[in-house]
Amino acid sequence: MNESCRPFLVLGLGNELLGDDAVGIHIVRQLQARLPQEVECIVSALSGFALLDFLVGRRKVAIVDCYIPREGMAGEILELRPQDWEITPAPCPHYAGIGELHQWMQALEPDFPAELRIFCVPVCDSATVREGLTEEVAARLAETVEAIERAIRSWFRECSQIECHSARSAIRRK
Repeated sequence: MNESCRPFLVLGLGNELLGDDAVGIHIVRQLQARLPQEVECIVSALSGFALLDFLVGRRKVAIVDCYIPREGMAGEILELRPQDWEITPAPCPHYAGIGELHQWMQALEPDFPAELRIFCVPVCDSATVREGLTEEVAARLAETVEAIERAIRSWFRECSQIECHSARSAIRRK
């Protein structure tokens, strides 16, 4: 493990210029004040292979990002694990998804996290240029932060002494 980084990482992804796309960033900024020091919280607008620098040398990584639910979906928070990811070849490395990164890391065998999960938060619009979250997403932000905090604390608990917050879990595991 890289000695300069903490073993547990919560990584919030998004673009703050695209409104709801930044929900992962908003959530992780709030989690930073709520999680213990052994959990490092980072926010980033990077994607693809640029994320490797954040991942190498960690034991466990939780990524928080957004998704747009398919028509008819309830819009639940999803918790995805490597076995849930589709590997879709990207047109170039700049567009590589987390599934492709995981596949490359397994092939190259660097110090990739032993466990990696993605918390996908439903949003309505992640493509409109605007500052701030839509009213719908903003109204659910506190509840979403609590649900993700509970899931992260529960997951990290086996490797550390992180106490569990008494928030009600609202995350559907896929």
